[in-house]
Amino acid sequence: MAVLGGIASLAAALVLSVLLLAVVLVLGALFGGYWWWKTRAVRARGGVPGRRAVIEGEVIRETPSEPPPGQNNRPAAHAHEEAVRAARRGPRA
Repeated sequence: MAVLGGIASLAAALVLSVLLLAVVLVLGALFGGYWWWKTRAVRARGGVPGRRAVIEGEVIRETPSEPPPGQNNRPAAHAHEEAVRAARRGPRA
């Protein structure tokens, strides 16, 4: 009798695991379909939302060797870094 109970328990566990696997697969397919549908616009644009297409090529820009009179001689990046440092220091007393 104990052997029959063990076999019945194993059969019930097998049926339950197959049903659980089927439910997980169906839910995964539903979620995957929903995700695919909601992201179709991003795939149509070909990348990250809000990003424009990149056109490969070269940019040739001529810059004057001397800045116009009255303009700061330092590059803009250095001026920005100094402004950030001054903002972090806070107001001077």
